[in-house]
Amino acid sequence: LLFEEAQKKQPSIIFFDEIDGLCPVRSSKQDQIHNSIVSTLLALMDGLDNRGQVVVIGATNRIDAVDSALRRPGRFDRELSFPLPNVKARKEILGIHTKSIANLSANKGSSSASAGESGGSGDGEKEAFLEDLAHDCVGYCGADLKALCTEASLQALRRHYPQIYAREEKLVIDTDKIEIQREDFKAAAKSITPASQRSGVVHAQPLPKHLAKCLSGSVEMVREAVSVLFNPAEGALRDKLGREVDYCRVLKEYGVSPIKKSLCLCGEGADLVARGLLHDLESLPCFAIGHPDLLSFAGGGHSPEEALVKIVCEARKLAPSILYLPGWEAWWSTSSYLLRSSFLSLMATDSDVFFLSTGEDAANLSSSGEGSGDQGGESTVFDQNVISLRFGDLPAEKKMAAFEDVLAAVRDEGKASHRAKAKEEGASAAAMEDLPLAPAEEQVLEGKALALKLEEEEENLRQLRIIMRNQILKLLCEHRYRVFSEPLDEGERKECEEKGVVGTDLLQILKKIDRKEVASTGALVACFGDLVSTTETLYGGYGGTNDDAKIVSRSHALKDQMELWVKTGVPKHLSESSEEILKRRGEEERKKAEAEEKMKRGTRRQRASEDLPVDIHVDIEAVARQLRQEANQKKREQALREQEEEAARQKEEEVE
Repeated sequence: LLFEEAQKKQPSIIFFDEIDGLCPVRSSKQDQIHNSIVSTLLALMDGLDNRGQVVVIGATNRIDAVDSALRRPGRFDRELSFPLPNVKARKEILGIHTKSIANLSANKGSSSASAGESGGSGDGEKEAFLEDLAHDCVGYCGADLKALCTEASLQALRRHYPQIYAREEKLVIDTDKIEIQREDFKAAAKSITPASQRSGVVHAQPLPKHLAKCLSGSVEMVREAVSVLFNPAEGALRDKLGREVDYCRVLKEYGVSPIKKSLCLCGEGADLVARGLLHDLESLPCFAIGHPDLLSFAGGGHSPEEALVKIVCEARKLAPSILYLPGWEAWWSTSSYLLRSSFLSLMATDSDVFFLSTGEDAANLSSSGEGSGDQGGESTVFDQNVISLRFGDLPAEKKMAAFEDVLAAVRDEGKASHRAKAKEEGASAAAMEDLPLAPAEEQVLEGKALALKLEEEEENLRQLRIIMRNQILKLLCEHRYRVFSEPLDEGERKECEEKGVVGTDLLQILKKIDRKEVASTGALVACFGDLVSTTETLYGGYGGTNDDAKIVSRSHALKDQMELWVKTGVPKHLSESSEEILKRRGEEERKKAEAEEKMKRGTRRQRASEDLPVDIHVDIEAVARQLRQEANQKKREQALREQEEEAARQKEEEVE
């Protein structure tokens, strides 16, 4: 039905979000329902050639969980991969989310005032801050970066105005005083787990800042070697190196072979250098094939051998890409014979996939397969592409340069403590500030919410009318109040009108309740006030006979009884809600009447300026209907004239 509807309304697009849940991999573990859905979708997509301009799009973040039959030509034959943003993309995303942040301080002691005085240097300071932040946010997607900026804003808000979390009321704050600093982003990063790190380990990490200078020589050497071994990585690494790579020098000095697209890093800091290299090449898809990655592949529903084959095949589809294996010796010695043979077979085929691994010692690589009876596996994979990293022979100058940042941090520790103390004092002073309450905001409801609100209000008014009606019926049954239940005749009504009194009785009050003219307890008490005034008018107050005075007194007693009943016999929430509802509706009617009067005055002025007769009671729909009728009449007359002319022309032709 979906495809038929799309064909009727073509050109059209059919979009399946999270298609891995709709069409998972068919196997014995899946129920028959999913298998039938996949088969039906395959049959429908095979017939798309005859359906015209209908495009089918599917989205998933688990491409391995989608049935492979859907990924063949003629079905989903185009695959677009959207990897995590690289450093440049992360910086642009952070720039978008921090564009509205005027007081963005990059340094610990910086302030918005100094940034504003420096003019252009403030923009450069913000750019440098975003650059550092983009390098630190490895593995963050766009939603994670947005959440990071939001959480940093909340951290700055908590630091400047902690008292808003101790009050339930809305308070008025000065947003210009809130300064978002580097510490806020650091605190926000601790409370946010990127989506890519929730299901696995992100191996691409920048070099630790306190070891960057110490590892700079090894990192540069590895970058040059990878640029020679893997051509797709040359462009990204050239920007890091800042120069062209001398192929002859690299091949001669490092002893690597360009025949194999693989490299093994051994020695001290090999894992750190490998992660830094993956961070430099984060624009290329990276697939880890360690034992944890194989066991957790696709939810753990595959054997390690099957997971390895699927990962390598996926890397080939997204080539150029990178396969990463940390701890080669441990992986090789603990893997089964089937897993190792599968790995060697996959590595033997030529593809645009670069294999990167780490080891403990280059001398132990040759013995990695001795215990398992498979010797020479490392030579098959790496050949000569093994680089040993050594840091013990560094000169004293480089060692001191590596610790310059640490020594500078120790020297600035006293200044940092003073800044922290001043910040705490400022936060405590802000906490002592008494903030004003925010004005109440009127909530505007629309659609279903408005209908539910009106229904609730009508239910409250209905319940109140039932209670008031029952009370009036009880009063009508009491003998002592029977005198107030008799309707007024014409003479009594005229007498009340002459004295400006609203003549009423109990039956009249009951009619007003039924007609919804009396919808609140206040209006009911006012009606009994009119009843007292009517009684005093008709019976002469206390200046008449004793019987008349008793009737007047009885009317006052009836009013007091009703006031007491309103306070004790009517639920408080019904009484208060009815007053609020009527007050609000009255205000809305008043505003509506004012708007209509204003519109009428504007119409009157406009028509007067055009020298047209002023008539504000014209029915606009009737005028529009009349204009349409006149236009249709003109069209009919024009068509009739054209027919007559055509008939006359034909008659002349026949005569000729």
